[in-house]
Amino acid sequence: MQWSAWHADGHDVPIEMTLIATVETTGQLLHILAHDITIAQRVGRFPADEAAVARGLATAESSSAAAGHLVEAVGVKWDGR
Repeated sequence: MQWSAWHADGHDVPIEMTLIATVETTGQLLHILAHDITIAQRVGRFPADEAAVARGLATAESSSAAAGHLVEAVGVKWDGR
């Protein structure tokens, strides 16, 4: 499951958490490990972005049309992160 956490400078950071239960002599302990998944999310978007650019180039009738398709593909997919 994905959650949002706050970075020390105040921006949101997407994280995944792992919950581990251990039994100790004093009782059961729960450990939560948080992992920043920002880079994994960015990398996960590359195939779709690349496909959108390739479609724009393949369907363009001219170089100016190709430029328009590329701007549209990048503008629709890129969120500035």
